[in-house]
Amino acid sequence: MNVHESIDVSDHELLERLARDDPPAFESLRNELIAELIDSAPEERQRRLRGLQFRLDCIRRLTHTPLAALIKMQALMWESFLEMEQELQRLVQCFDGDAVSCQAAQQL
Repeated sequence: MNVHESIDVSDHELLERLARDDPPAFESLRNELIAELIDSAPEERQRRLRGLQFRLDCIRRLTHTPLAALIKMQALMWESFLEMEQELQRLVQCFDGDAVSCQAAQQL
């Protein structure tokens, strides 16, 4: 039986208590849930998701406080979001007939 089968993971107060009172159990639950989520993703996405999770785990290990880890992870998220937004803008310009932007987008 999985650890989380007996825990309501939507109960934030329960998760907070578990993290405070039994950090190893909380980490075990967290790792198990993440692994299950990645395993449930389409196979062609799993490698990328595992790589991303590895980066996040490294950030957590290498920072001195949870807040510092959060700030670094948030920066990583925003960096990715802004790159995606730039690509979307290039695509829109391509569809609008901007040949220069379309050529630049095709070169990426």
